[in-house]
Amino acid sequence: MTRTKSAPGKGRIYVGIGKLGEIQPQEIVQAIVKSAGVEAKQVGSIDIFEKYTLVELPADLLEPVIEKLGKATLKDRKVTVRRFEER
Repeated sequence: MTRTKSAPGKGRIYVGIGKLGEIQPQEIVQAIVKSAGVEAKQVGSIDIFEKYTLVELPADLLEPVIEKLGKATLKDRKVTVRRFEER
């Protein structure tokens, strides 16, 4: 079950690849670490849905990760990366 809200001091990003793209949580973490220089332990929960993935990060890392990961590739393709708006 996915949470609807991030923990205090955290936020989530939307990554435009999911189960249909055969992405695994460790691949998401590796891409964030490699592209944005974030430590793996800073990556929070990862919720993989059919067509997209939500990744929880410390709020102060959201924009740098969005900028850097948005220029990287996952599974040999460019993917949309943006802030996920909580409801």
